[in-house]
Amino acid sequence: MNVYRTGLINAAVALICFASFTGPVIAGPAPGTPAWGAGVVGAAAIAPTIWSHRFPLAALATVTAVLMVASLTDIRFTVLVSNAGPAFGIAVAWCAYRLPWRTSLAMCALASFGVTAVGFTVWATYSRYDQNAVQLVLAIPAWLLGTLLSRERSHRNQHVDEQREIEAQKEARIRAEERLRVSRDIHDVVSHSLSMIALRSGVARVVLDRDPHEARIALAAIEESSRRSLDEVRRVLVTVRNEVSPLNPQLSDLTSLTSTAWPGALEIYLNDCSDHDNLDPQVQTTAYRIVQEALTNVVRHSHAAHASVEISSTGTSLTVRVTDDGVGAPVGAGQGLGLTGMRERVATHNGTLFTDNVDGGYRIEAEIPYE
Repeated sequence: MNVYRTGLINAAVALICFASFTGPVIAGPAPGTPAWGAGVVGAAAIAPTIWSHRFPLAALATVTAVLMVASLTDIRFTVLVSNAGPAFGIAVAWCAYRLPWRTSLAMCALASFGVTAVGFTVWATYSRYDQNAVQLVLAIPAWLLGTLLSRERSHRNQHVDEQREIEAQKEARIRAEERLRVSRDIHDVVSHSLSMIALRSGVARVVLDRDPHEARIALAAIEESSRRSLDEVRRVLVTVRNEVSPLNPQLSDLTSLTSTAWPGALEIYLNDCSDHDNLDPQVQTTAYRIVQEALTNVVRHSHAAHASVEISSTGTSLTVRVTDDGVGAPVGAGQGLGLTGMRERVATHNGTLFTDNVDGGYRIEAEIPYE
């Protein structure tokens, strides 16, 4: 919970408690207790609970000191015996919530027994008012409640940390698979091309003097193979080049991605209707990576001239759609590492990925829930 909002809630609770427990005493003071004295001591007892979420030990010590002073000066500032009220219980609960349980148990026990001992000592000596151990009794459930809530918060934070670690591991695995795919593609292109070039150049050397026409054919094949290989390598390196984008790119970075001069003179149209400000950064990163991988596949496989990227959001999910006008996927084609990586990214958010041939091209569509 936001610290500022918690402080406001504590202040509202303190005001209500002061009006409920000290207000009647101010309106009708107890014998021997002036109204102003009851108001000052009552305000001093409840005020520390306002900052008890930030300084629990200091708040507990202050409330304890005020209760002891009230007993020693024989001031009644609540309508109940032993000046019973919520101030001490609130301070104890926050102390148990914010501090380690052993520390909070020791501090709360010391404060509870101290307030009770002073109250009974003063009552037995000179006090006009009755006394009981209500502050000690209130401290027990307050400490238990604060401790239980602290354990629940600790488990929740641990779960969040574990989820973040899982996300980081999945991201690292996806990046490793992407590096493997790029290295394999470059290896296939370069090894094949160099083999063809070496073979053709050997033929050209052998027949250069004896058959110039055959040598020219071999040299033309070398030229064609070199150009084709250069294009293939350039397409593969698009992925590497795009990986220099921010570690956690957001949807606002799509403009830069789609305006890049992609190989093959591919024209990309971006239509982003999502509300960036209200989207989780992890969801935006996933959407960016899906668009990036989809466009890379368009360049490498579809032979498309145009591609469109559409981003839209509803109340519960983000839709990412990439469509091209290329040749589409062959019937029965398998799932490459690119599509597998996209599915894994979407699966981390419990989303779904759809792929299909459309009239005159191929479409990739992802539904990513916000939660």
